[in-house]
Amino acid sequence: MSAEIQPVRIFIAYSSKDLTYKDEIRKRLKPLVRAGKVTIWDNYDIEGGADWDADIREKLEVSDLILLLLSPDALDSDYFYDTEAPIALRRHKAGEALAVGVLLRPCALKHTPFEFEQYELLPKKGYPVTHPHWPNTDAAYLTIFEEIDHLVEKFESIRAEQMLRLERQREYAKLIGQADVLMKKNKWVEAKALLDKALKTWEEDFEPKRELLEKQLDKCREEMKAIEAVERKKQQEAVEAADNVAWQSAEKTNTEAAYKKYLQQYPGGLHAAQAKKKIAAYEQAREEESRKKREREAAEARAREDAEKRRHEEIERKRREAAQAAREQQLREQADHDLWEFAEEADTEAAYKKYLSKYSNGIHVNQAKKKIAAYHEEREAAEKKKREEEERRKYEEAEKRRKQEEAEGLKREEEQADKSAWELAQKTDTAEGYARYLRMYSSGRYAVQAYRLQQELIENEAEATAKKQREEEARKKREREAAEARAREEAEKRRREETLAAERRRQEEDERKKREEEAEQQQKIDLEKERRKIQTKVKALLSKGIEKMEKDTDHSKVEAIELFSQVIQLDPNHDEAYCLRGTVMYQLERYEEALKDYNRAIQINPYTDDSNYYLRGQIYMKLERYKEAVKDFERLKPDSAPLVLKYRKALRVALSLLEASENPQPPKEKKKNWLGL
Repeated sequence: MSAEIQPVRIFIAYSSKDLTYKDEIRKRLKPLVRAGKVTIWDNYDIEGGADWDADIREKLEVSDLILLLLSPDALDSDYFYDTEAPIALRRHKAGEALAVGVLLRPCALKHTPFEFEQYELLPKKGYPVTHPHWPNTDAAYLTIFEEIDHLVEKFESIRAEQMLRLERQREYAKLIGQADVLMKKNKWVEAKALLDKALKTWEEDFEPKRELLEKQLDKCREEMKAIEAVERKKQQEAVEAADNVAWQSAEKTNTEAAYKKYLQQYPGGLHAAQAKKKIAAYEQAREEESRKKREREAAEARAREDAEKRRHEEIERKRREAAQAAREQQLREQADHDLWEFAEEADTEAAYKKYLSKYSNGIHVNQAKKKIAAYHEEREAAEKKKREEEERRKYEEAEKRRKQEEAEGLKREEEQADKSAWELAQKTDTAEGYARYLRMYSSGRYAVQAYRLQQELIENEAEATAKKQREEEARKKREREAAEARAREEAEKRRREETLAAERRRQEEDERKKREEEAEQQQKIDLEKERRKIQTKVKALLSKGIEKMEKDTDHSKVEAIELFSQVIQLDPNHDEAYCLRGTVMYQLERYEEALKDYNRAIQINPYTDDSNYYLRGQIYMKLERYKEAVKDFERLKPDSAPLVLKYRKALRVALSLLEASENPQPPKEKKKNWLGL
């Protein structure tokens, strides 16, 4: 800023019988005086011999904050009642100053002609300084100090914004003046840069008006376009002259390389068509020579292919014989493995002996021998146990016969089910049918026969599949060889066509890229214009909304909310708009909506400055959500002594209210907040 912010001028109006209270208030406000934030004046500051009535009226007319100390004696004072209070309330209603009532002792305000009760009173909780609600008068005076400190901060904020606006207006005028000087010197590019910068800083009521500024910008653009047109014309003439020189050089050399070099330098030049005809003639002669060479190479290739074909047939015969031997070995190993799996599924000594009898040198011989040995050991152990329990078995013989009869009945039923399943498998006569039977009766009466039939069917299916695959591979090979021959012929034909088409595609691709680049550049210009337009509109709406917000009427504040909402519609991530709208909601006592806006602003920008967390904490206080308020106040990190005092005070009040809410007190009367923040 170019100048310091002036201190807030405070005037104290009181009854002489309340002198003690006045002195206490002045004493409590001394930190603000020492910090240079306020100056305080009352009738004790009148010099001897001066016209005290004129001095009081003069100070009342120039003060920013007027404290009306209210008590029965003050209402009884004619000078206070008929002179000081009317001037203060007149200036308050006109928006020239702020009149604040300070309730010292209980008194009736309802029927006074100035209707004090329509304004906010201090202390904030509505209890006079002398009321027994306060544990002591220090607590009441501390509350008064905190509210006056809050008002002073609001005054400082308003004055700081006014000074910033004045500084921006001076910078705007400076830029306009510099641009005018450059335009007189025909330095249009530099002048346009300054005018663009001035347009970004323009605000309502700045002189010259925006319309004149845009006319100057249009003039700069027109002059710049005229200069660019002259430059382009000169460049085009130079290019055409160089084109003619390059063509004369190519004609003089009269070689294919010379004409290609010309086309490479000037693909769309004045003589491009003639150069292409010359190159085509050279290529046609070269193509004729290439055709004769290909015919010779084709005859040699056919001879080599015949020899190669005979060699491949011999290799293929040997490969088939080796594959047949490998398949037979694989089938033997598979049969060995399948019989072993059957033996493991049956898990009987007979099954393992059967495996050994069929595959005495099989893969699983050692495992089968171990299984049979285990069965021998189990049988010997069973015989020993049988001898030891012979007496007990005689005793249980009758019961055993009964159980044996039941077991035989179950066995007959199982054999009948086994037979039914076997008949079903024979009826279907498929590998899957026999496999299903083996899964159900792996040790059944017909298991070995089912396993043999299953293996025969699997081997027949495998042989048929292998034969079909060999036939399919032979057919695919013949088709592949024929396709390769056709592909070679077509590839040569396509190569000739592609050589001619390549040049056309390259030219078309160059033209397409040029059109796309021009379209992309135009799109970028359009997007930039739209972005600047939105920024300008957002800035105008914010400025207008702040102006409406500063007016002390509900209608203006509702209009401010609408303007900030329009900003949010244009830019949903504009955290400043959410903060401003939340502030107006707070002033209108719409605390829930204010909280939503501040939550959204902090969500968009979590690293916002401390003021947003501080204001959200104040909203939580209004909603009596003291825990959330304490969390917001605790995260504040002030960087100056006044802020330390302010934030500590807020945290202290929130903690005391949190403690009071956890230990309920008698309900307190809520007062209308006429100050807003």
